[in-house]
Amino acid sequence: MDRIVALCRRFPLFVDRLQKRQQGRAPVSVDDEYDVQDLLHAILKLHFDDVRPEEVTPSYAGNASRVAFFPRERIVVEAKMTRPNLGQRDVGNQLLIDVARYAQLPTVDTLICLVFDPGQKCGNPRTLENDVEATVGRLKVRAVVCPQGLKFATRHRPIEYETVHYRQLPFRPKMRSAAARDAGRRSFSLAL
Repeated sequence: MDRIVALCRRFPLFVDRLQKRQQGRAPVSVDDEYDVQDLLHAILKLHFDDVRPEEVTPSYAGNASRVAFFPRERIVVEAKMTRPNLGQRDVGNQLLIDVARYAQLPTVDTLICLVFDPGQKCGNPRTLENDVEATVGRLKVRAVVCPQGLKFATRHRPIEYETVHYRQLPFRPKMRSAAARDAGRRSFSLAL
């Protein structure tokens, strides 16, 4: 399960790379939830042998769902994507309905929910993750809302790095050997 959660957390890096194609090629667009589901399924197939796509779950509250299913591990991965008319509250409500739906299935022990939020419609992603994971019952639930954090706080602009000679630093890093003290051989890469 931890491996799947880690892949979900890194999903925005995969999408970001598809936006920067070589030799002027058109970027691969991720326009809706179906695109997210297709890409996530492809990533999961690289890491796991038995991933079943498009399993249709029983209807609950008038809705059925298509998911990635790991029968041996008894894990279901549900993917959502925010959009202008689907923000944190609505996604949270959908996920709570999904939790209730999968809790009824005897073949599922774990639900992993990926919420891809490229437009940052979720004002507090950690709260959404905690609320979904706080559901009680036999079903173990993990939620991942991404992207979040420093790299994506500036609307997908990458962090700029600059090589700085250690003598330009406002502090002096400790050198471990006499050879390392040679200023001509030491530089550091810092996030600015």
